[in-house]
Amino acid sequence: MTTISDLGTITNQTNWRGGISAKRMLADGFVQATTLDIAARQMDTFFVAENPRAEARCIDGRCNDNLTDDTLGAQVPGGTPGSALAYRLGVIIDDFSTGRFTDDAHRMLEQSLELGFTPGDHRDTHGHGTGCGAIDKMDQALQALVDPMLVADNERLVRAVLGEAFDESIYMHVVGAGVILAGRADEYLQEREKSIEEIEASLQHQVIVLEGDHHECFMVLNTVPGTTFATKRFSDTFQGTQAFNYDIWRTFELAEKLFPLRADQHKKMRFIHARVATAIATLMVLTDGSQRLLVRTVEKE
Repeated sequence: MTTISDLGTITNQTNWRGGISAKRMLADGFVQATTLDIAARQMDTFFVAENPRAEARCIDGRCNDNLTDDTLGAQVPGGTPGSALAYRLGVIIDDFSTGRFTDDAHRMLEQSLELGFTPGDHRDTHGHGTGCGAIDKMDQALQALVDPMLVADNERLVRAVLGEAFDESIYMHVVGAGVILAGRADEYLQEREKSIEEIEASLQHQVIVLEGDHHECFMVLNTVPGTTFATKRFSDTFQGTQAFNYDIWRTFELAEKLFPLRADQHKKMRFIHARVATAIATLMVLTDGSQRLLVRTVEKE
């Protein structure tokens, strides 16, 4: 049995930097509070078995008509390239002065393929940048990660996500690495859009194109292995209301395969901390934090 825990609004702080606002959607009448209550209660019914052969998806709540319940890959921030920044911050600690994101993304693509994961990300119909906010705003997310006014909120949420696995010394390592990397972000992140082009070359077709505007009113953290979110069915059911979903179980699965040896356990935990911290930093620059935070878990007997 699985269960959904409703933790309320992601943050009470008013300094998150993004424009996607559940609060504004409620005020403008796009969605009613009663609809969100019903959606939260029914959220578990919109999770389905992940198709292990399907392309990785971003956490984006927007839709594409070709995304049916049996063709859904796991959702992670920024798709396959999104893991590259976490790998740099958590694992590659001796090359902050010369590395490039494009090199890190290439390495992550190769490793994902070797480990049996199908790569993926998305574009959109707006025509700005790549269309994936996690990639296009990666420079802003990196700055948010190390912003003294935001770091306490980031740590609070990373701690909530990881629970007993949270290690403050590892978290501070990630933030410290972020400070160094932020100092040369323009150089490091140059031509980062090529990471999606490389995925398309690997797949031999264009990544999925998501349609329309952002209307995410929820952020779901899904910890149940082998499952993912039926994005389109949810949006169709609730008249265009959307939800971000992060299949965090996939991050743990990837980390286990990247670092299978006992000697590499510290690297594994640094990667996990960095992946979650950068995911939250990405939300900080995409949203105002007024979405409701739901956590999906296996119900304890």
